[in-house]
Amino acid sequence: MKKRLPKLLVALVVLIVSVYAGWISSADGAASCTRRALCHRENDLPFLSHSLTTNDGDFTLTYKFLDAFTLKTTKGKIISERVYLGGYPLGISVRAEGLIVVGVGSVVTPTGLETPLAGLDVRTGDVLTAVDGVKISTVAELEREIGGKSQIEADFLRKTESYKITVTPAVSALTGRKTLGLRVKEQVDGIGTLTFVNTDGSFGALGHMIYDVESGLNTELNSGNIYEAAIKGVEKGKKGVPGALIGTYNELTDKIGYVTSNTKFGVFGVLDVGKLDLETVEVASSNEVKPGKAYVYTTIGGDEPDLYEIQIIKSGADASPKEKGLLISVTDRRLLETTGGIVQGMSGSPILQNGKLVGAVTHVFVNDPTKGYGIYVGWML
Repeated sequence: MKKRLPKLLVALVVLIVSVYAGWISSADGAASCTRRALCHRENDLPFLSHSLTTNDGDFTLTYKFLDAFTLKTTKGKIISERVYLGGYPLGISVRAEGLIVVGVGSVVTPTGLETPLAGLDVRTGDVLTAVDGVKISTVAELEREIGGKSQIEADFLRKTESYKITVTPAVSALTGRKTLGLRVKEQVDGIGTLTFVNTDGSFGALGHMIYDVESGLNTELNSGNIYEAAIKGVEKGKKGVPGALIGTYNELTDKIGYVTSNTKFGVFGVLDVGKLDLETVEVASSNEVKPGKAYVYTTIGGDEPDLYEIQIIKSGADASPKEKGLLISVTDRRLLETTGGIVQGMSGSPILQNGKLVGAVTHVFVNDPTKGYGIYVGWML
């Protein structure tokens, strides 16, 4: 009997811990929380305590049994209780630290073809940052720095590695100007959708990273400007061919903010809130999101967003951040008739459920534009 007692105690402890751990798991499935609600419900089990610590936007929530045995520790981001709701189309223009190389070739000169960069291993996707120590960000600056020189030293960036080359420019027979035989561009432009704006003016959009197909750059495109845009037309999506919103904006008059980072969870920066007519909305934690009816708030004509019904097919509190945490399906007849479903340019469109902001549209299924992915808004905040 004495030998069996320790075994019974161990079994009882294991049972109690299992019950408490199961309760905690059901109560605390989120990796984000609001300042109003700390991502857990009040204790309704005896001998269970919790402690919450915060540090610069992060939280650590610890559950203990008998105030001694740690059962679970959850870490995550504190998200604002309320944010300004997006849904508006944006013109987005992002830059690298210099001119983006999109091609390397030969130059037609008065005496024939010359290839100034032959054998120097300059590649598409490299970024030209300086000439003879002078920073370069525009084509006009490049032409000015190489004009009149028989030889120049150029600085390039390839991902995180920098390198220098010495090169002799060639004179173009077409323009009469000196050139390096490079095809370059200053920026990458496109249309996306605003997801939210915090009360301090910081914003999040797109829900995924900007990737330039022509150069292969992504994280290097980490600065730029945001413009107020209008949707003038739609290329309807169909199986195998993604559709797109056709938008316009004026870089001289429509600037409303700037970009500070380009990450896998979206484009972020600072916006002039007064330039848009925005309303506030409560933010949901990921464990509040359930399969079922929801809405996407987006603009498919002009510059005013509207609500369109969707179904959240699959959800679940993510243990780790990712931009494809929600599986969604468009059910709204108006949206299906106009766009065919999810199209390019809708990325970042807010997803609302039960009156709360739960996520943003990120991707479309190429073979079925009525379906796509979304990201939990907590990962963007």
